[in-house]
Amino acid sequence: MVLARPNTLPRIAESAPASALEEMTRVEVAAREVRITSQRIRSSGFPYVKGLADFDWDFQPSVPRAEIDELGYLDVGSAGADLLFRLISTRYEQRSTIITADVGIGGWGRVFGDDVAASAIVDRVCHHCHLVKITGRSYRLKDLPRDGPVKP
Repeated sequence: MVLARPNTLPRIAESAPASALEEMTRVEVAAREVRITSQRIRSSGFPYVKGLADFDWDFQPSVPRAEIDELGYLDVGSAGADLLFRLISTRYEQRSTIITADVGIGGWGRVFGDDVAASAIVDRVCHHCHLVKITGRSYRLKDLPRDGPVKP
C-alpha cells in the first residue's frame, strides 16, 4: 500500500474507520494508476515521451487536444483494407488505436477500394472513438513562410 505519502497517515488516523478505509483505497488506486501508466509508457518503445502538454496548441486552435495525420495519403487497396480490418478487429474494445487521416471518413471507400470494407473498418473504429477535425495549415510547416519555402 502507498501509505508512506506525506501527510497521509496523520490525516487517515484522525478519520472514522470507514472513512479511513475509503481514503486508503482512494490513495492506493491513484498510486496504482500512476504506476500502470508509467509502466505502459516505458514498455511502449516510444523513441521519446511527448505528452499533449508538449503540443503547440496556439498554432492549431481548431484542435481540441488531439493530433491527426496520414491515412488516405496513398490508396490502401483491398489487400491493405483487409490487413487494416484484421488489425482493427483484433484491437477492437481491447486496445486503444489512434488513426490519423488526410481523408474524411466518407472518403475511406475510395482509399480502401471497397465501400464494404471501409464501412466495416469505420464501424469498429468509430464505435468508441473521439473524432477530431483539424482545419488550417500543417503543423510540420508552421515555421515556413506562408508564401512557401525561402529561395536562395
